[in-house]
Amino acid sequence: MAKIAWPKKVVSARRILKLRKRIERKFVQLQLLLRWPREKIILDKVLQSKSAATVFTGVIGGREVIVKKFWDRELRKHEVSGTQKALSQFKHALRGHRHSVNKFVLGSPKLGVIVVSYENGETVEDVLKQPKQVGRIDLIRLCCEWFNASTQGRQTFERFDGRKMSKELKKRWPSNPNPDDHKLLVALHAALKELAQSLDQQKLCRAPSHPDFAGRNLLLQESKRIVAVDIHRVVNVAVSRSAANFLVSKDSSIQVRSDKSWYGLRLDELKVFLESGIVPKSEIGTFFRYFVGLYTLRLYCHAISSRRGLQLRRQKVKAYLADFEQEKQLALM
Repeated sequence: MAKIAWPKKVVSARRILKLRKRIERKFVQLQLLLRWPREKIILDKVLQSKSAATVFTGVIGGREVIVKKFWDRELRKHEVSGTQKALSQFKHALRGHRHSVNKFVLGSPKLGVIVVSYENGETVEDVLKQPKQVGRIDLIRLCCEWFNASTQGRQTFERFDGRKMSKELKKRWPSNPNPDDHKLLVALHAALKELAQSLDQQKLCRAPSHPDFAGRNLLLQESKRIVAVDIHRVVNVAVSRSAANFLVSKDSSIQVRSDKSWYGLRLDELKVFLESGIVPKSEIGTFFRYFVGLYTLRLYCHAISSRRGLQLRRQKVKAYLADFEQEKQLALM
């Protein structure tokens, strides 16, 4: 008699992920109760689960918190102490100001666990994606206020290393670029390399700030208060680079007419941003222009599945190159 081949039970990836989250939650919950028995921290749900860290929502003494568990034994001490130090620095820098950052609650470098305050509000990125256009300018001004308040009096000037940036450019190449865009990307690479070399050893303004100053990491609260989140360290970042990161990210999902844009950025909102004084006037046509191109390239390199998204990114690259060539021609006249 032939042996019956029963179908093997297939476990879906979604089910495996769900099981993994459940195990992680129980494991971290036990660690929290053993480390801080008096606080009685209760985990609620998993917000994000990755190989490096898992993020949970929770409650401690009736107050909502965010709990992050770092899994890498070699990095956990650095990550927890770095986050605690960064939040302390921002708290001091923003003292007396209406804008702020989320607050440190508890931390254990040994366990790789850090607990910070949960902040209500909607991300600036989500607010700007809403169809209504009312209040966009005021919201951008609020974000500029946060950046200026957090960096006030701490700016320094350092020499720009054009060779180092040229090496970074080599790493910025999409893993699987659209064949139709190859010439565009080669042209963008060449333009950025040319800019980097022309700016070599010029003085660049830097300030200790959020390593990822973008709408996704800024919350708008009801009192028109901006709270920055997802801070793990303070970076002495080039202010022109932070500005470019914010603006390119903001305009990544919108199409802007060429007569109403500057290097692919929405012109009316760009003017308001620059009026805040974040970017030194001497850097607008130099370093800021360079970093806008760098983040336009980074935007293209991010994975995307929709045809519209690819078209928007292609349009951003074309707009940047068109303005770059136009300024180049004007400089030769």
